Amino acid sequence: MAVVTAWAEVGFTAVLLTAGLQSIPEEVLEAALVDGASPWTCFWRVILPLLSPTLFAVGLLAVMGSLTAFAQIHLLTRGGPAESTTVWIYRIYQDAFLNFRVPQAAAEAFLLVLLLVALAGAQFRYVGRRVHYEGRA
Repeated sequence: MAVVTAWAEVGFTAVLLTAGLQSIPEEVLEAALVDGASPWTCFWRVILPLLSPTLFAVGLLAVMGSLTAFAQIHLLTRGGPAESTTVWIYRIYQDAFLNFRVPQAAAEAFLLVLLLVALAGAQFRYVGRRVHYEGRA
């Protein structure tokens, strides 16, 4: 399931990273090379810091997407065999639409939203400080 989910997200991630790489000004890269930076140093000291907002967004979307991966599980395994691929979001679906325990499913969904907000907050707090924006002082 992890391979299928990762494969499903590769295209979107590639588009975001390509857009991030294209947004890096060529003048900055040329200036680093003229100043004597090796390609390796240019990558670590110029490209990666300028790509950090895109990497942060990709990481945030990847974490959220991994916890809410429903379609792959529903289409491939329906939570089986022996509920080995049942994840939280699929359990909410089963409780709400198959077992008709809507109040329980609503409570589970609320807890999932709280977890997602907490994870996003943690990412903003701990990873967000390493993000470098061009116009930031």
